[in-house]
Amino acid sequence: MTKNDERRLSIFEKKVLHGIYGPVCERGQWQKRYNRELEDFYNEPNIVNVIKSSRLGWAGHFVQMDENKLPKKILWTNPGGQLEHGRPKSRRTEGVEEDARKLGCRNWLASVQDRGCW
Repeated sequence: MTKNDERRLSIFEKKVLHGIYGPVCERGQWQKRYNRELEDFYNEPNIVNVIKSSRLGWAGHFVQMDENKLPKKILWTNPGGQLEHGRPKSRRTEGVEEDARKLGCRNWLASVQDRGCW
């Protein structure tokens, strides 16, 4: 998920929350609620964090699969092809590691491999 996707999802989530909770009447004037007020009312993780934690859950399932399963092979392979100019292509595990870092999960691979903890 790109930064632009995250931004657009956050904007959409705020629009939906504005529709649900609506404006507030203060001193006879209607005003939209601030985003901080919406977060306090909603009191749930934002949609981007939910997607990232779900992605970590799926990565955990892939890590525990047998070595010959196709999803596990896809997760751990490098994108092939001829090298081009510019930034190198990122591996799928790099995206999962970035999500784990943003969610505050340290060493996600070790915690996933420990079935008792997971």
